[in-house]
Amino acid sequence: ASRDIAKYVLSAPNKQAAPAFAWLRLMTAGFLPERIRQGYHFPWGALEQAAFDASMVAIKRVTPRLPAPLRLSPYMRQAAHRAHQTSPGLLERRLDETLERMAEAAAREPEAPRSVNQLGAAPAR
Repeated sequence: ASRDIAKYVLSAPNKQAAPAFAWLRLMTAGFLPERIRQGYHFPWGALEQAAFDASMVAIKRVTPRLPAPLRLSPYMRQAAHRAHQTSPGLLERRLDETLERMAEAAAREPEAPRSVNQLGAAPAR
């Protein structure tokens, strides 16, 4: 059952999201111990390890250079503003507006029904 849930959670909701979800699956598998990764049937070889290692190097180098609105989650930013009694700046407001538009567009896009029972045959949409 846990393998079915993992397939469901890590499957792309639409075709546009498929590349991002492929990277998400790679990173998820990379953080798991080998025994657990095998139990979930995540493919893992030299190519996946190299992609995971390169991603970790890129994340380590890029993250500290990002402005806070891009580095922190919206919930973390909201909590910080409440704690410090500050307001979001222009970049943060624009980022929030963009994320909201993306969420609205995703909600409008017709989605094929996904059920945990259909996971084995459900490709990325």
